[in-house]
Amino acid sequence: MEIPALKVKGSGIKLDRIPMPAPTDDEVLIRVSYCGICGSDIHGLESGLFEEDHVPGHEFSGVVQEVGQHVVGLKPGDRVTVDPLLNCGECEDCLQGHPQRCHYLDTLGITSQGAMAEYIAVRASNVYRLPEGVSLLEGAMTEPLSVAIHAIARSRLPLEESPPRVLVWGGGTIGLLLLQALKPYTDQVALVEPVEEKRTLAQRWTQYVYTPEDFWDVEEDMGPPQYIFEAVGRGQLIQDSLDLIKKGGKVVVVGLHTETVEMDFLRVMYNEIELIGTYANRRDFPGALDHMARGWVEIEPLVSAVFPLEKGEEAFEEAARNRKAIKTMLEI
Repeated sequence: MEIPALKVKGSGIKLDRIPMPAPTDDEVLIRVSYCGICGSDIHGLESGLFEEDHVPGHEFSGVVQEVGQHVVGLKPGDRVTVDPLLNCGECEDCLQGHPQRCHYLDTLGITSQGAMAEYIAVRASNVYRLPEGVSLLEGAMTEPLSVAIHAIARSRLPLEESPPRVLVWGGGTIGLLLLQALKPYTDQVALVEPVEEKRTLAQRWTQYVYTPEDFWDVEEDMGPPQYIFEAVGRGQLIQDSLDLIKKGGKVVVVGLHTETVEMDFLRVMYNEIELIGTYANRRDFPGALDHMARGWVEIEPLVSAVFPLEKGEEAFEEAARNRKAIKTMLEI
């Protein structure tokens, strides 16, 4: 039996068919409901990172159809989402509780076949049930929300004794999720974004919204930020952050940087600025689901468009070319 799936064909994506996956004893078979198109999916296509016939997709939700004989705690009919990080569980970093740093890390949809297909079989330990009140559409956004939550934890911002001043570069999916996830800790959060529609949406969660041309007004309106989260992937923004941030502040690199950039390390040293890298999540799915269940973040305003799987090629074009788009979603 074969099922429909989106597969990499040359430098593009096409609807094709793949064999129906069969779960092993430790896996579950999931009927995919929604799968988001991530910037890394687009980058993988444009850069040639993905091999021919690769099936992308690492942000998804669905319904359990079948469970392997060794699986406990999950059953057919459960609404679920899946952490795509397939760590080995045995290397030094895994044993120290850092699966995102696994020496042998495999990732669904990136280095392994992903969820832009009707069904996917995944190991049960990576599967999380959706709480009551969290829709399947929202569940497909658990992975990007977990990225934002992990970035905040990496910054150690929650340990501050008084609400800090924060700047977020970028009003894409991660930037707007950061904006919301930071609210329990401070109401002094600024966002810089060039696209007017994204700035307008950001005003739901902060009064401090700026264009790239007037971002220096942040210092006058709010004071120099103590934390800056770069969620775009542009090297110049790291240097701008070094120029803007308060002495002793922290710059958190969340965006995907694929090019080497020059940086003023004298300023880093002289002003005692911390540069913090953050990748994926540290098993932050339970926290992300709790945020959604409690209504601490709004997900649906971030979904710009929903396409059926058979229009996957059009969906990728929309996600890549429409600067107003935030999260383009596939319904499967």
